[in-house]
Amino acid sequence: CALITVLEEKISSQNTLLEASASEILTKSNEISRRTTEAKNYDEVIEAMKADAATALTKFEDLLKRSSVLEEERDSFSKLLVDQTTESSTLDANIQEIRQELSEKSLY
Repeated sequence: CALITVLEEKISSQNTLLEASASEILTKSNEISRRTTEAKNYDEVIEAMKADAATALTKFEDLLKRSSVLEEERDSFSKLLVDQTTESSTLDANIQEIRQELSEKSLY
């Protein structure tokens, strides 16, 4: 009878430990599930960020190309301005020369 009581107490103690272990396993399972969901969410965020980065890189490359074209146009306009300034100076000099010649001819 005493032996049965001791065995019943041990079984009861083991059941309590098993219940506590089962509860801990359930808690850990829930935590693993939650963290797995978080990891999937982070993966989605990372993929979205990669897509944003790729779009930004494409836009940056496009802006670099546009910048290069604008620099070429600026250089062309600068050369044109220098050419026109030189031509204007030449024309001014020609006009002055003609005026001088007219002035000299009108003196005769």
